[in-house]
Amino acid sequence: MKSMTNTDKESNLELNRMIMKKLLYLCLFPFLGISCMDDLGTYDYNPLHEITIDTLKNRTIEIYHQLEVEPKISFSGKETPLEYCWYRYTNNDLEVDTLSLEEKLVYNVNLSVGNYTIYLKVTDKETGLSSKSNFTLSVTGKFDKGLMVLGEVDGIPNLVFLNTAGNLVEVYGADNGHELGTHPVIVADASTTQIMKLKDMLILNGTSGGVTLNNADLTVSSTFGDLFYITPQVINPQAYYKGVYPAGYGTMADFIINNGKLHGRLLGAADMLGYGLQFNPAVPGDYELSPYAVVNGRNYLFYDNQKGRFLNIKGNMMSLNNTFSSIESDSENFDPSNLGLQLVYMAEAAPTGNNTKRGCGIFKNTNGQLEKLEFTLSNFNDFYSNSPMRLLSRVNLTPEAEGIEQSAGYAMSVARPFLYFTKGSQIYQYDLNSNRCFPIYDTDTVKINGNTVQTTIERIYMEYVPHYDGYASYFPNEDYNNTLYVVSSENGATGKKGSIHILKLADNGTVEERTTLYENVCGNCVSMCYKR
Repeated sequence: MKSMTNTDKESNLELNRMIMKKLLYLCLFPFLGISCMDDLGTYDYNPLHEITIDTLKNRTIEIYHQLEVEPKISFSGKETPLEYCWYRYTNNDLEVDTLSLEEKLVYNVNLSVGNYTIYLKVTDKETGLSSKSNFTLSVTGKFDKGLMVLGEVDGIPNLVFLNTAGNLVEVYGADNGHELGTHPVIVADASTTQIMKLKDMLILNGTSGGVTLNNADLTVSSTFGDLFYITPQVINPQAYYKGVYPAGYGTMADFIINNGKLHGRLLGAADMLGYGLQFNPAVPGDYELSPYAVVNGRNYLFYDNQKGRFLNIKGNMMSLNNTFSSIESDSENFDPSNLGLQLVYMAEAAPTGNNTKRGCGIFKNTNGQLEKLEFTLSNFNDFYSNSPMRLLSRVNLTPEAEGIEQSAGYAMSVARPFLYFTKGSQIYQYDLNSNRCFPIYDTDTVKINGNTVQTTIERIYMEYVPHYDGYASYFPNEDYNNTLYVVSSENGATGKKGSIHILKLADNGTVEERTTLYENVCGNCVSMCYKR
């Protein structure tokens, strides 16, 4: 064997050193990679792309109707084949009910009335990566809750129901019976959760007096005469109110004003003692009530147009009292038992800045001048003392409010200081604090069936929902405080020429947008209410 020369030895050592360097470099490569993250060189690589599902909006749908939802899918990289799965959890979230495996959800809703969470899972078939999103589905019954519109079509009462799913049903009309009588006046929800057996909708008219409807299916359940222990001799229903009575006892009570006289019933007491749920005979006395009143929580305030005075109820609900402990305002003497004014309109208004509950009334004085009075609301039905009333403000209405006494309808916000009224085809906003008044909506500018026609606003309505917590309180962020319902009719037209406008109000009380328009769906509107 040939012996290695010194040169060969040096070459081998050099080779070994080179090999060791390479091995060391390979061992350190992962760490070197980390330290080189800031390297701005250009390299070819294929990052994993992400799937994004656009936010799915909450939906409301009537039971047995078809739900359709088409999601918007986006990618951060190239598009690849996807798998879809729409599902919900059942059995206390232990089981999965698959609704569809298609991109677009088409589902015939056969769920019970209630709220459900519906999920969408989108999976990338190549990478297995997935993305999820969900929305709330509210399933309602046909007559679960929604807007009731009472009107008249060619002399025949017309009752239309618009549920929260946006479906409109003609409950009564020329095609399905005339049980509602003639000359319809009022539709009102008389049901209460306190008395489970009282689930009635009142339909009052000026001939037979009206009927009650079963709240579940809106079928006729009783007549006007069934509502009273003694049926009034004169049938002239003018208003219906519901509240909590008496102070501190928290039982439900409601009232009908018929021909200027007050009929009341203590629902909770009658139910607990086994009495019938009929209205009492008219409260005796020489008075003629306006149809406008403040009845809510512990506030029971009526107005006698015959003698120009406020009236309230004391303990037994069988007497009206005109005694108040009034407090003079800074500028005006205020005697609530002897105002000497004619009431045009009155309702509970939004609380003042220091959260004082207030009522607001539009009155006409002996000179024909229209005035706005604001006053405190208190426990007027207190058993033991006369609660004070304080005049908060008294001003003449601005010229822009001229004609308010001929308004076809009024609506008062309980969350913001605004009163709404109508003039022909226009809705006006009246700011209680600034005394400013201006138009905010004109139905003449709305195209019906593609045409702009001359219209008249028949009624406006804002849902009035007290939350009872010992007192009546309101939550400004709830939808009912931001929604104004309007019914307009085409001038000179016959048949179903009434259209329903649903307006979303901005924080400043003006119309932010018209969310929905139902064209030519009802008669000349006389009353609206929200069925809960």
